[in-house]
Amino acid sequence: MIAVHKRHASFHGADDQTERIALYQLGDQHSWSGFQLLRYGKRWVISQLFSAFVSGSGPGVGKTTPAEYEGKLK
Repeated sequence: MIAVHKRHASFHGADDQTERIALYQLGDQHSWSGFQLLRYGKRWVISQLFSAFVSGSGPGVGKTTPAEYEGKLK
């Protein structure tokens, strides 16, 4: 997977690429999403609101609870 990330980063002129999942709260509702980041020097930018680790072939966004989110990380 690291080789794929390096190729993806170099295609965009970036130094590195990674994927992350985030839990966030809007009002009383918790949601999660996966996204890809590219690193240019010391700065990271979101390149896609998608994460293959989390979502396979679809968008990784959904309503959840903090406990369900913790379960996704295992």
